[in-house]
Amino acid sequence: MAKSHASVDESPPLKWKGLHGRINPIMETFVNSIKDSYVPLGVTYGQRTFSYDEYNLILHRMCKKFERPDDSQALIRKNNTVLEMFDYDTNWAIRWFQPARDRTIGGFERHQLYLIREKLREIVNSHYSFCVDNIGFPSGETVISAKGDVSLYAKLRDREQLTCTEECFTRFASLAYNHAGLRHVIKRHFRQFVAESGLSMKAINSHIYENVSKLHSKNVPYWAFVVKLRYVITIVDSARITTVRKENSKDRVIELDALCNMICQRTIANSIRKLIKIVFDIDLDESQVIHRLLINDLANATIDLKNASNSVWLKVVEWFLGGTRLFSDLMGTRCGLVRFNDTKHSLNMLAPMGNGFTFEIMTLILLTVCREYDSFAHVFGDDIIVDRDVAPSVITMLNHLGFQINETKTFINGSFRESCGGFTSHEKYITSFDFEWCEDEVDAVVTLNKIWVLMSTTKHVELKRKLQELHRELMTHVPPLLLRGRIPIINFANDKLTAEKEHFLTLRRRNRRNSDGDLFSVNHVLIGGHTCVVLHGDLDITDSRYDLSTGVFCDFKVLQRLQRRDEKCKEHYRSEHFTRMRADLNWNNCSLS
Repeated sequence: MAKSHASVDESPPLKWKGLHGRINPIMETFVNSIKDSYVPLGVTYGQRTFSYDEYNLILHRMCKKFERPDDSQALIRKNNTVLEMFDYDTNWAIRWFQPARDRTIGGFERHQLYLIREKLREIVNSHYSFCVDNIGFPSGETVISAKGDVSLYAKLRDREQLTCTEECFTRFASLAYNHAGLRHVIKRHFRQFVAESGLSMKAINSHIYENVSKLHSKNVPYWAFVVKLRYVITIVDSARITTVRKENSKDRVIELDALCNMICQRTIANSIRKLIKIVFDIDLDESQVIHRLLINDLANATIDLKNASNSVWLKVVEWFLGGTRLFSDLMGTRCGLVRFNDTKHSLNMLAPMGNGFTFEIMTLILLTVCREYDSFAHVFGDDIIVDRDVAPSVITMLNHLGFQINETKTFINGSFRESCGGFTSHEKYITSFDFEWCEDEVDAVVTLNKIWVLMSTTKHVELKRKLQELHRELMTHVPPLLLRGRIPIINFANDKLTAEKEHFLTLRRRNRRNSDGDLFSVNHVLIGGHTCVVLHGDLDITDSRYDLSTGVFCDFKVLQRLQRRDEKCKEHYRSEHFTRMRADLNWNNCSLS
């Protein structure tokens, strides 16, 4: 696979444009050559040596998602995926959930369920509030397609996007009236509506206030706003189901709700996040880092759920939360009827992926369940970490609630753990990456750097040799001007996690001091043409060493040898920008741009 550097010098100058087109075929050939040479992620991991787990995990993740996109069967794949979701919702749904009458639930589990319900309701009644302070806005498409223009500004300026279900209208009206930005948007659309109708704004306002005053003696401005909102909003009765590409054989189902419903859903989600922070002292924005730290302790078991978002059954949620303000808001803002093409389906699940609060309500219920067994349990969506001694009991309880365990990513015994993209074996972190088909030049740069990092960190001799050969061949297609000098990081996964941990800990402290007692200070340093934020005295996740898109990484000696022979690089070396950069930064610690 390897080619000499002499061949690079004799070939025409390489260009940055089209790099992904040169990288993809080589990666495809390599992936096809190793498909049968590794053991997929599963129960065998953690039963042997660290080297065994590292070798198989790296190759497994390289092959898992890397495939040439094939849209020839896109429509069939989309239809099959949606129909499969409808079938799951129909045939696997829990339509009746009454633990007191269910003979399949043991006495101890039944007792635990009632304790969990009592605690959950107490938490919600004490700390949940649906108010404008927690308002949130959705990203992505809604029930009315925006043709890719999905910024919040684009959606709010388009009156067609202002859609809502009848059940959610009152909640959205309250939010919009108490939010200065939304109130301005609604009034602006109402003025446009009146202008298009050829009517007088003054006369319409006078007419509205006169009629509202007869019906409501209090809060007249609010009720007048509700009347205006009725003129500019479109009432819908269902959400739209679509899919996004996941693999060549399967898509991922996404629910696209009305915009106003989604704003209310995100408000509920933010309220739940605040509740979890207050009660459990868990910040979901930091939970992924916490999970990756916890898996380094083999006393913890990691449990992963299969099809979790679609397994939060409405009857189960009703049994836990029925009669609370939270459940009322969930029912008022969810869209129980979804449509796909000409088919309409009434959901038995709370809501599929794409709904604004599915992740948060699932986390809240699972976290309360797990804390009943382990006071230090941690949950992030469908990723669960509990003490391994109680893990079997937790799994039994989750089965009663309608969840299915993902056996390939659940690890209770042995020396291997996985959670939130982190992997450990024998209490050591494994550096590994997912690889996907490169869609543009930036993807190609990231792919090259992933291979460089793996090549630098792996201790497996055979794997290192394979990656070195692959990297040499890929590097023959990289223009020298794109290269960046880097010192290899011995354990990329561990060092990056340490940097993320220190970053969160520093930001949490009021005096902004890091673990060494140094005062937090922000320095903006120009490295390789990129402004990098550096925390004084420690690592930071914005350090360019952890950003794999800033250029193609290589050894400094290789960098200087190749760039000094390249005409474009020579021009750049003589430029004023490069001279200024060398004066500002230490040559050995900066990247060449």
